[in-house]
Amino acid sequence: EWIYDERGNYIYFGTVESIPNGLIWGIEIRQPHELEEAISDIGRKWSGRKETRENIVFGEEIYDNVFKGSYTNTVKNIIKTKGLEDCMKLQGFVFPPTKIFSTIDLFLMPSQRIGESCPMVILEAMAAGVPVIATEVGGIPEIVEHGVTGYLIPPKDPQAIADAVEHVINNPEEVKKIVENARRTVKERFDFRENARQFVKIYQELLDEQR
Repeated sequence: EWIYDERGNYIYFGTVESIPNGLIWGIEIRQPHELEEAISDIGRKWSGRKETRENIVFGEEIYDNVFKGSYTNTVKNIIKTKGLEDCMKLQGFVFPPTKIFSTIDLFLMPSQRIGESCPMVILEAMAAGVPVIATEVGGIPEIVEHGVTGYLIPPKDPQAIADAVEHVINNPEEVKKIVENARRTVKERFDFRENARQFVKIYQELLDEQR
């Protein structure tokens, strides 16, 4: 839908069909931005608590140029400077995601990209029964309904990140319902079989027009 709304900025030839990514149901299974303040806020909120929380940052810069690794090094320096080595872990690239999703309490995707379409990693987290916190950019709001299937926060807002994380941790009964809604939503709306059927339907219509 967000692509349809942006169509005036691009060459437009006709009807826009929206087909969301399809997830292979049964898979049980970012690079974050503006981390410094968010890391500090989360660290302060959890410092002194009896329970131990570990924050895992996973993902890797994929572009192969002179800047590769620079962002990762920046994040490492932030963690070290804030004295949070014991509770902030950089995991790097992880495949399959089940290695992470089966062990975490929540998934955070604080993307700033307006061009985010239908991030598979969010669908995978929802299918795995992991509560999702994500920024309200691009097509993410078409996947995550705030307070129903996950939590949406504004981009570039470290305080909102910290507050949302704390809310998820402190409201287990609410989160349980949201996780159930999220898993049902993925199964009903984002199954790969339905995705394939929609593509076949469009191609068939195009072929019929040529006859």
